Amino acid sequence: VNQPRIGHANAESARMMLGTVPVERDGSAYFRVPARKALYFQAVDEEGKAVQSMRSVTYLQPGERRSCLGCHQETAAVGANQQGLLAMQRPASKIEPGPEGTMPFGYPLLVQGVLDKNCVRCHDGSEGEGKSQLVLSGEPEETFSRSYENLRPYVKWYEWGGASITQDVTMPGRIGADESPLMKVLADQTHKEHVNLTAEERERLYIWLDGNVPFYGTYGKEEQSAQKAGKVVAPPILQ
Repeated sequence: VNQPRIGHANAESARMMLGTVPVERDGSAYFRVPARKALYFQAVDEEGKAVQSMRSVTYLQPGERRSCLGCHQETAAVGANQQGLLAMQRPASKIEPGPEGTMPFGYPLLVQGVLDKNCVRCHDGSEGEGKSQLVLSGEPEETFSRSYENLRPYVKWYEWGGASITQDVTMPGRIGADESPLMKVLADQTHKEHVNLTAEERERLYIWLDGNVPFYGTYGKEEQSAQKAGKVVAPPILQ
């Protein structure tokens, strides 16, 4: 695990990725988060792909400190001496924000630019050599956009019912980017010859897939209309 990814979701404000913080070589991490917010965590590798993801949320009150020890150890075990951990020998890390389109989540800003640069030249709806019937352009279509609607068969997410990745808990190696056919398609021989994603572009796709493939990260109609048009929407004020 290279770093934890920290997300925030609140039905009254927005759904967003607050960012990432470093993990020390002994596996410890120490960081500050906003109080009174619904927080969830993902452990991610050096590429930005989730290794493990929480399904439940965590809250902290102002000034409160919390540790992952307790829930994530044997019930009869004694907690390790935290003072010896590398992360506890330095000040708390500040959260490093993610790419544009994560505060709050917005598919047009986070993902569509990657498709426009790397995919639309073949996936634009036209006919000819090297063209595909799968259209990945960003025109609005019904509630979402054309590319978002057309990518549905190539993504997997957590939901109610048998179509979910898993029903109860997340499992290492079975998070969104692992389970979604999209990344396997991009790794096939045809796409390897014609598509060369940068590390930042690949991370954007991982964030989207591991974040349960959101289109909107906001809940107000005006804000959603702005996001659908590819405009930046300001996040709510964090405490």
